[in-house]
Formats: sequence, C-alpha cells, structure tokens
Amino acid sequence: MMRYRDTGALHPDFHGTMNATLEYLGSTYGREALRAVFAATAQNVYSSIYEKIRRGDLSELIEHWRYYLDRENADYTLDVDDSGVTLTVRD
Repeated sequence: MMRYRDTGALHPDFHGTMNATLEYLGSTYGREALRAVFAATAQNVYSSIYEKIRRGDLSELIEHWRYYLDRENADYTLDVDDSGVTLTVRD
C-alpha cells in the first residue's frame, strides 16, 4: 500500500523543472552527484518502495507508477511478468 497519494492539483511544470534541475546537476557536478541524489531520494522519500524492492517485492512500485501515470492521463503500458516489470511511456 502506498505511503501517501497526492490528491491536489497537478503541477504541469513539475517534469520540465525536474528535467532542467537534473540536467544542471549532471552537467555541473557529474554522474556521481546524480547517483547520490537518486539514491537519497529512493532511500528517504520513497523509503517504503525502496525497502520492498530490496526484498524483491515490486508491488508498491507498480502501484505508485499506475496511480501517478493514470492521474496524469499518461499514455503508457506496464507489463508485469515473472522476470520483472517493463514500463513504457509514450509522448
């Protein structure tokens, strides 16, 4: 079960802002800085998802993806089988 679910207004500039921020961090501080940001985000912000993945349980990650992609009316497919999960997001 997801730890929280945003229910307020969508922020259409969020993804553009995140892309610009990550581009800046990568070009200014390098790949290791990006890895550190991603690791800290996974371990702190998404701790319950992170811990379940470490135990081999992808259920909360799948629930999270479905919830937010459906909420944003994304064009995506999510294929789950015994070998893992494949997320495909289209423009």
